[in-house]
Amino acid sequence: MNNIGKVIVLSTGLLLSGITVPVVSNQVEAATMISFSKTSYETTANLNLRSGASSNYKAILAIPKGKLVTSNTKIGNWYKVTYANKTGWVSGTYLKKMSTSSPAPKIVKFTKTNYQTTENARIHTGAGSSYSTSYIIPKGKVVSSYEKAGSWFKLTYANKTGWVYQGYLKEYVQYQNISGAYYFTKYSTNLYPTPDTKKAPVIGFTGNTGFYSNQRIINSVGQTWYRVTYKGQTLYINGHDVTSYSSASFQITSYKASKDAYLYSSYGYGFTKSINIPKGATILSSFKIGNWYKASYQGKTGYVNISSFEKVKTLPILKESSISGRTFLTKANLILTNYADTAATIVSTITQGTFVAPVSLVSNGWYKVSYGGKTGYVPGSGLQEVKTGAPLSGNSGYQFLDLRIQSPVTATQINNYIAGYVKSTGKKSVLTGSGQAFIDAGKKYGVNALYLAAHAIHESAFGTSNLAIYRNNLFGFGAYDDSPFISSYLFPTIDQSIEYIAREIKATYLNPDSWKYKGAYLGYSTKTMSNTRIDEFSEGMNFYYASDPNWGKTIASHMQNILAFNKNDYMN
Repeated sequence: MNNIGKVIVLSTGLLLSGITVPVVSNQVEAATMISFSKTSYETTANLNLRSGASSNYKAILAIPKGKLVTSNTKIGNWYKVTYANKTGWVSGTYLKKMSTSSPAPKIVKFTKTNYQTTENARIHTGAGSSYSTSYIIPKGKVVSSYEKAGSWFKLTYANKTGWVYQGYLKEYVQYQNISGAYYFTKYSTNLYPTPDTKKAPVIGFTGNTGFYSNQRIINSVGQTWYRVTYKGQTLYINGHDVTSYSSASFQITSYKASKDAYLYSSYGYGFTKSINIPKGATILSSFKIGNWYKASYQGKTGYVNISSFEKVKTLPILKESSISGRTFLTKANLILTNYADTAATIVSTITQGTFVAPVSLVSNGWYKVSYGGKTGYVPGSGLQEVKTGAPLSGNSGYQFLDLRIQSPVTATQINNYIAGYVKSTGKKSVLTGSGQAFIDAGKKYGVNALYLAAHAIHESAFGTSNLAIYRNNLFGFGAYDDSPFISSYLFPTIDQSIEYIAREIKATYLNPDSWKYKGAYLGYSTKTMSNTRIDEFSEGMNFYYASDPNWGKTIASHMQNILAFNKNDYMN
């Protein structure tokens, strides 16, 4: 390198206010521009093309890694090049010199592959940048090649055949959205992470296993692949290995297993077996994909291969109407099926004497009900509509609590509940402040005080009824439906009414020796729609005390509102 000049700056140490400044020597050398034979380089990283030979100069654009550039001028380690019709300077640190002295690379043939140009690409007459250019292929054009020499690919474009450097080509893959279809494996087949076999397969499947796809891919070597999803992963299957099927809906039909079979989690042998379907069992289906039919068995839904089943019959198309607030009693053991027909699949068995509340009525007279956590259909001929206070989903704690057990309820809790009603309605109540009277009477006669208060509240409308105001009768005691006021008892005071009823209830309804005893709890009664009591489905105080089948349930709800049920309160 020729030196244009050297500038040496010397600074002697100075003593300033007792501080010594050290001597500093800076040497600045200006580099010269050197010309040399035109040479080709490959970029080894993404690097900036700058307006001058230094990183201090503005970047014009970025040259991607793997691109071919030529230069015959440099300043220091900065080379002057042209890229994308822009001329500037790049750092030689990221340039790899293309060898010109080594023998010509061997020509290798491979499967015809499609490529797309990533920049304007020059077609050279030979496999190297030193060869002349015959044509420039615009960016984004699709070309094909089946032979290469080192980093150069031989191809033809616009009737020009020559060589293009690999840095200007990328494999061309077409992604096409298609109408969704199901693709079933012809034999054991793999799923891959990309639409080719360059990477190891992710998972393999047996034949007759289906996958849904709505995207077709033509990869760079012309193979057709399909994008599928498996366990949340996006994977690809070779189109050569699959056969396509469409789905179809049809009128619901009953099928009988001709041999032991399995319900699979999805449509294909490669998926998990959900449950065994024994020979002779029936299923229903109204949807298929190929020879895989969607069905449910014992509460599980999946797909069966229809080759293991034979058709029983096509079921009628039925309509359902929603219903609510109606209760039925099973007159015999009933089969719960997954469709309103005797040929349908059995879901469960409902025992005789079970209360059910249907959610819909089917046009053929069947009902849709839930039982034991399962939903299905039962024939209306096996049901009797009733009115009942029986709980349909588990037992209410207070409704079946032994009323001879004392409650931890306080007078304040009872008074607060009554006061809340008075405040919200503005009515005057004879029960105001009577909480302690219930506590005292309950302890005296061995009756649950919380029950006594709830009973009085229910029968007297929180102490606002005519019987409560004019006859001090809080419990409707002695009152009959046809003459409630005249036939009812008259009590001198509210406290006497409470004490009398506590003693009476303990001696009769809670006394096993009394004819009125049907269980020492509130219970419920069940009646026909013509209001006739069904004795075998009635129990507790509600059996005799009240004509309302929900009487026990209503009082239990008042108890719950005053003091939430906690079974630990009554363990002893």
